[in-house]
Amino acid sequence: MVKSIFLILLITITGDLFSQIPTTLVIKKESSIVINGTTNISKFKLTLDGKDFPGPKFLFTTNIESNKITLSQNKISLSVNKFHSGNILALNGFLKLIKSKEFPFLDIELNDINLSDYNPNIITSSTKTNSNIIGMASVVITLTGVSRNYEIPFKAVKMGEVLTGEGDIRLTIKDFGLIPPTEMMGLVKISEWIDISIKFNSSATYNR
Repeated sequence: MVKSIFLILLITITGDLFSQIPTTLVIKKESSIVINGTTNISKFKLTLDGKDFPGPKFLFTTNIESNKITLSQNKISLSVNKFHSGNILALNGFLKLIKSKEFPFLDIELNDINLSDYNPNIITSSTKTNSNIIGMASVVITLTGVSRNYEIPFKAVKMGEVLTGEGDIRLTIKDFGLIPPTEMMGLVKISEWIDISIKFNSSATYNR
């Protein structure tokens, strides 16, 4: 009898720690990816708007185990030719640098999300009260056919089905075997470092 009670308790705890939830996610046009770069004389910004993201509707399974979240569909391919900028020279230089004709997509693959101050009810809650979510996303970024792993700290707010958030990462283009170019006979030098800001605005429904 004691063993049976212990087994039931173990199954109950395991069910709380690990669950697979069918999920519908819609990415809204307010989402964006912004690449900020610098030269020795100026700054430039390249933007990919949410309306140019693939989708916008995705169906997948959300797996929750303790404070770790993984998704059954975890890869998104973004068209680099959809980036735009007020600085046309910088945009054209960037597209040339990343060989956009040969490699037209920037791939982002989400390995997992590790949450801080984890509450298992926050993710699937339908409450209209703001819930703050803080964590670290482990991703693989593939550019010009070269893949690199990164950890991206992020913060998000969930209210009902609406999920908004942002994450920032600084990286060097040398990670992808790229050499910072120079323009105007060497007078303009582009920094190897770029800052990427990811902002997402979405609605998510969970069918528990």
